Amino acid sequence: MTQDSESRRNRRQRTLKDGKIIFNENQSIINCIIRDVSPTGAKLKLSATTELPPQFKLILVSDNLIVPVACVWRKGDFVGVHFLAEPSRAPPRKW
Repeated sequence: MTQDSESRRNRRQRTLKDGKIIFNENQSIINCIIRDVSPTGAKLKLSATTELPPQFKLILVSDNLIVPVACVWRKGDFVGVHFLAEPSRAPPRKW
């Protein structure tokens, strides 16, 4: 389930943005830090080792975007995700 930078199709850009992981029909929200991003995915940093479903929604807080993602790798508190669709505007809600 690990993936190194040599096998990526798109180069990731380093970033440090707040994110929110949303699952369980929008009832469960976990804060995360988006550490890098590419057109097809991102690397997330969680504050603790937390169980995540295979697919969930990711909110890019500062950009007010939401995107469905699939978890493709995990190493400790870091999670690699693949975007399943184009990001869209997040609904008006206080996350």
